[in-house]
Amino acid sequence: MKKIMHNAAIIEWMHRLGIFTSDFRFYHDAVKLLKEWSLPFESLESRESVPGDVLAVLTSERDEFEVEKQVRGANALQALRRSLPRLVGKTVFARIVIGIDPGPKPGVAVVCDGVVSEALEISALSVLPDYISGVLADYPYIDLFAMVGNGDKPNRDVIVESMRKLGVRVIIVDERSTTIPHKRENNALSAAIIAMAQDRKYDPRARGRELSNVEKKFVTFRAVL
Repeated sequence: MKKIMHNAAIIEWMHRLGIFTSDFRFYHDAVKLLKEWSLPFESLESRESVPGDVLAVLTSERDEFEVEKQVRGANALQALRRSLPRLVGKTVFARIVIGIDPGPKPGVAVVCDGVVSEALEISALSVLPDYISGVLADYPYIDLFAMVGNGDKPNRDVIVESMRKLGVRVIIVDERSTTIPHKRENNALSAAIIAMAQDRKYDPRARGRELSNVEKKFVTFRAVL
């Protein structure tokens, strides 16, 4: 958040994302996603004038028009993921790390150049390949690899094999400094810790309980804005 002087008063100015589309389904999904991700946004009334604090304008691939700062997507999630580099002044991420806490409901975190974009618990191991495929297809990046915790060997081996089938490079991480006592949504936080293990940006002595702690312990795109 930036502060600017205007008429002797301090006005807070926050970067936002914009939405401009003729695709009603896309618009509905985009609004829902941006609210879920707690990202500030504006529904633009005209494509002729994009506010200076709007860093990217989400539009559907079915929209035939062009607009300044446009980011197209086959669906709202893809457009949102494609827009994220704009929030840090880039067009593509240099490195994406996918952290995975193995288990029957694995925790997954996506870390883009040191910023956490997603952290969640996958409902079932069988769903993980589709989720990772979406990450591979949607995010713009130069390098990407997965860091997988070394616990729960049977499920870990399944995860590693599925990553290799998708062509994802895998690094196995010692979970002794990343495991958190099991409570609701801790798998997501553990995945974020695993993803950050290589950069040593996390103090393993700091324990967390819920998914909201990801934002407390790591830099997220919400914080960037």
